[in-house]
Amino acid sequence: MIDFASIAADLRANWVLYASMPIVAAIIGYTTKVVAIRMMFEPIEFVGWKPYLGWQGIVPRKAAAMASIACDLMTQRLIKPAEIFARLDPDRVAKEVEAPMLDAVEEITRDVMAHYQPGLWESMPETLRSLIIRRIQGESPKIVRAIMTEVKTNIDRVLDLKDMVVTNLVRDKTLLNRVFREIGAEEFAFIARSGLYFGSIIGCVQAATWALTHSALVMPVFGLFTGWFTDWLALKMIFRPKEPTRYFFFFEWQGMFLKRRKQVAAEYGKLIAEQVITPHAIFDAVLRGPLSDRLFLMVQREVQKLVDEQAGMARPVVVFAVGNLTDIF
Repeated sequence: MIDFASIAADLRANWVLYASMPIVAAIIGYTTKVVAIRMMFEPIEFVGWKPYLGWQGIVPRKAAAMASIACDLMTQRLIKPAEIFARLDPDRVAKEVEAPMLDAVEEITRDVMAHYQPGLWESMPETLRSLIIRRIQGESPKIVRAIMTEVKTNIDRVLDLKDMVVTNLVRDKTLLNRVFREIGAEEFAFIARSGLYFGSIIGCVQAATWALTHSALVMPVFGLFTGWFTDWLALKMIFRPKEPTRYFFFFEWQGMFLKRRKQVAAEYGKLIAEQVITPHAIFDAVLRGPLSDRLFLMVQREVQKLVDEQAGMARPVVVFAVGNLTDIF
């Protein structure tokens, strides 16, 4: 039999203890959530003594895997590399890559001439070589436009979008944190607040259990349960259910992340467009990425066409300057 008289007397004598249980449980629930969220993203770099004594934020520590997940979401669900490249203006591309292209054209021209016209190139005065290079450099916008036309239909040959995104996000872990932190800002705030709500409810159950049992296990068991259960329930409420569902006849709920999916998609797209998949990043990946050698093969092919033209024009000058070319070949 439950002795309600003794329980009432205990409540009167220790009301401060009982009143503090929901409050302490709410504080524990909230604090553990805030700390857990911060530990996901901070610190950016490992702090402590490696490998075990210290901490690094989970997202920065697993930067490559997290960046790969973010990229897979972009390329498989949101946008394709061909769509990105199709939106680029060929004239703007030519302007953006003008400086590196001029340098590349000079080097490629010398290599092409030395390989395909060795006797002719070696016999030319340096001033004539420089003139040919400058003429070909002057045609670099034309080269870029020709390459752009080819690249549009074979974008995967010269641009590894996943490598570009992963490389940039791994290099800039602060930006990687922003991708996840800003997109899930409302959900992270809800997780923190849920510690207060669910913790206080569990604290009331804890107070009732203590009043009935006075067991020494009540405090540690409920302390652990508060942290684990509130985390589990908050995460479930973020992603489940997928469709609006009514509970207890009056309470309707849909996973928070799914409910605001249009807002999330807009924010995610804006952040990616402004910070990750930028024209500068694309140009840099095309020029210096793992597939850049294929781009330079295209450049080399276009340069070869111009080299043939310029070399044909230069041949009479070389004959006049150094004599009969038959002696050279």
